[in-house]
Amino acid sequence: MTIKAVMERGWTPRQVRGSASKIEWLQAQSYLRYWELRFVLEARALNLRTAHRRYKRRVGLPFGSVRVLA
Repeated sequence: MTIKAVMERGWTPRQVRGSASKIEWLQAQSYLRYWELRFVLEARALNLRTAHRRYKRRVGLPFGSVRVLA
């Protein structure tokens, strides 16, 4: 499953067997991994945005969109 599919579906509880404490612990771990994935994806998006702005500044391009009139 892709990251995009996971984010669209959202967090879902795992299908596990065992004692109630084991199931509760596994559900908590599963949710924690999902929350960390969301956090990492947001951090990656911010990092890419910043890197792109840094590149544009380095090569002398404006930050906003520029329309070319022909």
